[in-house]
Amino acid sequence: MQIDHTPVDLEVVDERHRLPIGRPYVTTAIDVASRCVVGLVVRLEAPSGPPARDRPRPSR
Repeated sequence: MQIDHTPVDLEVVDERHRLPIGRPYVTTAIDVASRCVVGLVVRLEAPSGPPARDRPRPSR
């Protein structure tokens, strides 16, 4: 599985006051074998924590 975080090239604004809120991030998880998207998240908060490649993997 590959996971990637990407900032979206648009600015989210408050519907009522028309003030900028920020740029969202899209996080995608793709299965390498099938090339299927297995997860998709859109958030305004920037991704945090260590990169996925640095996280411990579960034992099999």
